[in-house]
Amino acid sequence: MGCALFNFWRFYGLELAKEEENERVVVEMASGLAPPSWDLDMKTEAHAGQASTNLAGLLKLSEGGGDAGATSPPVESSCNPRVFVSYTSSPWESLWLSNIRDWQAKKYVCDALFDQLEDLFKFQWQTCSWYPDGDDGEWCMKDDSLHQLWWNKKEGRTLTFPPPGKSPGPLSPVIPEDPSIFSHFVFKDACKGGEEYTEYIEPLTSHLRHPTSGCGTKFCLPEDCKPNQGGGKYFYDRSWVVPPPRLREGVGKKLYYDAGASTWDGGQGGNSLGYFTTVWARHGVEFDRIEAWEGTTPPPKFYDSVPAAFKDRVFYHQELIASTQGEAGPFVPDVIEEQAEERDYVLWKLDIDSGPVEQGNIDFLLSSPEHLRLIDEVVWEHHVKNYFMPHWDGGIDETKEIGDSYELFLRMRQAGIRAHSW
Repeated sequence: MGCALFNFWRFYGLELAKEEENERVVVEMASGLAPPSWDLDMKTEAHAGQASTNLAGLLKLSEGGGDAGATSPPVESSCNPRVFVSYTSSPWESLWLSNIRDWQAKKYVCDALFDQLEDLFKFQWQTCSWYPDGDDGEWCMKDDSLHQLWWNKKEGRTLTFPPPGKSPGPLSPVIPEDPSIFSHFVFKDACKGGEEYTEYIEPLTSHLRHPTSGCGTKFCLPEDCKPNQGGGKYFYDRSWVVPPPRLREGVGKKLYYDAGASTWDGGQGGNSLGYFTTVWARHGVEFDRIEAWEGTTPPPKFYDSVPAAFKDRVFYHQELIASTQGEAGPFVPDVIEEQAEERDYVLWKLDIDSGPVEQGNIDFLLSSPEHLRLIDEVVWEHHVKNYFMPHWDGGIDETKEIGDSYELFLRMRQAGIRAHSW
């Protein structure tokens, strides 16, 4: 550990000025793994040695839907400004898709990240919400509405308090545009003659939380770090989740469905209702209707926690959701189908700490094009064997690993859903 930290600070402290002089190494994946749309400039020799074929099957991206050259009929009130065209994994995501099963088996995830510091540093910088000295400065602040963390792009330091001479400022939306790090969707706007546009999303990396979550003191100086507490500073941080950019004109209602809502300002690991309504608002998304389910919270307690500004658009149900159609309890995909149109923006967060029920919902969604086309965003915690999460109690699918989670999230993204691990 001491040697690793020494090399880390030596490289990113004393030798940072030499970074641009380092030779760039282009890595060619094995035949059949890399679709033509990928730019596989992996940037370091470490990447070249890591591009194995463990998850070759995951790397066959779909062609996407829609004809990029087609034109749409004249604009109508029912037109859809978010017609899915394609999804492309970034080179950084592709590297993890190739290696995650091997790295999990060897418990090498944190070490692999340590070999990818250039990519990790780019990711950290571009997921900040405040840059006190602009893009040329060294410090930026991450804010997920629950926590604030300060990060230094020169030294790689993370602080839980403002560094000397810095203070929080106006928060901006997180809109990265680096295709080497962030994966992206292409949509077309049927309301504007089929005009195409791109949306970026966080890459599938690490164990599908913040990349450094669970790596303890490996990525911070001892004087900056508190006791590990099971995951370090980023364990409950959500600043790494990239919301959509501002929605285009023509989008209908903005609908948010939360299965496992607890209360507005509470929940294991932090609240979700307060998080999504606050952070998505920075991206211009003000929800018109919110449906929430929780099996244990009584309605009076739940509604007491709801801010006055949202009381007329929140509908709470003290019910356990169903895992599939025909089962007792509300089945969320069917609720969405009853309330949403294709032109609406739909966010669905699924985290009820019941693996089989959650898996049933996701399996159904992936098998039902009629429901898939209605949902824009899915946020889900997949409970599988994960050596970073030994405290998970019950509901874990012992037959599945992190690599299987990668596959499910990739399939949802390939179908046009901005799918985030949670």
